[in-house]
Amino acid sequence: MCNRYVLEEWSDEAAALFGVEDTHEQAFSNYNVAPTQVMPVVAIVEGKRVVEPMKWGLVPMWSKEPQVKYSTFNARAEDVFEKPTWRGAARHHRCLIPATAFYEWVQQGTEKQPFYIHPKDQKYFAFAGIYDEWHQELLTYSIVTTTPNSEMSKIHNRMPVILRPDEWDTWLAPSLQTRDDIEPLLRPYEDNKLELYKVSRDVNAVRHNDKSLIIPLSDQ
Repeated sequence: MCNRYVLEEWSDEAAALFGVEDTHEQAFSNYNVAPTQVMPVVAIVEGKRVVEPMKWGLVPMWSKEPQVKYSTFNARAEDVFEKPTWRGAARHHRCLIPATAFYEWVQQGTEKQPFYIHPKDQKYFAFAGIYDEWHQELLTYSIVTTTPNSEMSKIHNRMPVILRPDEWDTWLAPSLQTRDDIEPLLRPYEDNKLELYKVSRDVNAVRHNDKSLIIPLSDQ
């Protein structure tokens, strides 16, 4: 599961790293990205890698309304090629979701403790994402999740799929459309490659959104 993440900075530097020429976005930071918010997403459009603002929470193109009554901000890797909500997007509309970290919660007594999690060897990274376009007026996306690696298994039974930079082209390639082509990428991140630490419970409220959220709890 992944229902909050961080994009500490989206700027020309980040756009260059993701291989897009036009950011379509002014430089900004979001330390508490939540479902329904609009964030930059990288996709192939008309043969070119571009970044587009999309709303988090996928609305399938066949939906009668620009919203659904169930949660679509995460798509399980085990279901993404089978269930009607996901399978068209998994084959034809894959995307990269830029991030610098994500949050996950552990039950401690009567409260849940948030953890800040990010790859040790990547400042910016990409979640494996899928997207769809509803009636040519609304772009929405979902983050693909998988089973946890050794670090994440101590916190949660799911984790987002984090793609290595050398996997980005493969994930985005429009020519790859079968389950056999794509499924090998939907695996847990390597063991011992994530940094995890406790952060303030202020993360729980979306209204809190500043750099203090990512400071290790012991330093506050």
